[in-house]
Amino acid sequence: MAQLIGGKGKVAIITGFFAVEAHELRRKGFTDVITEKYPDIKIVGEVENVDLADIAYTQAMDFMSSFPDLSGIYITASGQFGAANAVKDNGKKGSVKVVCHDFLLETTGLVRDGVIQGLIDQSTKLQGRDVVIRLYNYIAGGVVPPFGKLLLDTPMATPENIDQILPGSGK
Repeated sequence: MAQLIGGKGKVAIITGFFAVEAHELRRKGFTDVITEKYPDIKIVGEVENVDLADIAYTQAMDFMSSFPDLSGIYITASGQFGAANAVKDNGKKGSVKVVCHDFLLETTGLVRDGVIQGLIDQSTKLQGRDVVIRLYNYIAGGVVPPFGKLLLDTPMATPENIDQILPGSGK
């Protein structure tokens, strides 16, 4: 987000649930990095959409209405379609940067259309595969994983690289 908005501006956060650990880790990681490294970026609000696109749509519209100079919206979970469509419907495609998660047909289409500028993959195939491999290696060979947490290198799709990351999809 910081790179997309040139290191300054106002951003809003829409999370699925404040009580869901994965959503909170994303939200907290985002706010921590912005606060620590980007003093010229102001987080103007953080709201919960209970993973509903229509609520995220309204919240994104409210943010853009309250902050006409809004630079970006980060969505931690579901609701990315609603927020992205609000940006498009408000005529702010490209000027309000949208960063969210999940390589789905709808989100990849919105990246190709230039409405979403950053789409972070969850790498669900790697999450499932790597856990099974680690468990098998532990049970069969007594190999203890070197780290307690499984960290994955997850790609981020942009309008510029989406066809390299997901060739042949969505066209």
